[in-house]
Amino acid sequence: MLDENVRRSARLVKRLNSTSPTEARQAAKDIEAILWPRHPTHVRVLQWDEWRAIQEDHFRRVRESEVIVPLLESLRSGTTFARCFLLTNLSAIGEQRVLPALWDALWDPEPSVRSAAARSSLILQKPESIPRLIELLRDEDSEVVLAASGTLGQSRAAAAIEPLLELFKHRDWNRRKYALRALSEMREPCLLSLFREALRDKHKSVRKTAKLALASIDSARRQKLKQNPPQSYQWLVYFQEGDK
Repeated sequence: MLDENVRRSARLVKRLNSTSPTEARQAAKDIEAILWPRHPTHVRVLQWDEWRAIQEDHFRRVRESEVIVPLLESLRSGTTFARCFLLTNLSAIGEQRVLPALWDALWDPEPSVRSAAARSSLILQKPESIPRLIELLRDEDSEVVLAASGTLGQSRAAAAIEPLLELFKHRDWNRRKYALRALSEMREPCLLSLFREALRDKHKSVRKTAKLALASIDSARRQKLKQNPPQSYQWLVYFQEGDK
């Protein structure tokens, strides 16, 4: 049975690399059915942590199986579509063996491949990826910049703040928006003035992103205050409860 599954996986990879877009997309759907678990048909709605546990158990079994080997072998030699698909999905299930290919893909001549690699949070396991992602903020392709800025935002790397501030000065409003999104992930109070400045941007989408950034920081600050209230607040609650 195992050998048959491996052969099926190899056949799917061959179809994934087809020159026919229709055949390649269908193969991608079939591979996704292997990599990703189906939502169980329970009567009740699953809590997020329950569903996440089901996902992680499924991903672990996939990573430990031989089925994944043909997919890994096609990471470097496949078509652009196949490589983008495999980089995205194998990194999403936490397959560590994809890391070398992810790293090399950050320099790939194909923008879509660079974008797929830069979008993967798995690449952050290599500390040396931060300087390369910063370099990609100056990429000619807008999708690559979007992917790199998003991952830098997830990293919350202090080294990324200045380059993202520089990106915010770009004449392209899309890139200004990408910079704001990433900087909002940093949760740095010193960036509040930047977000307020962005409320006056000439483009509506940038102004909307600035509003969301300010709301996100305010929400994080409220949550932090709730978890670690100052002494005066604690005493206020104490006396209020004592009066009841």
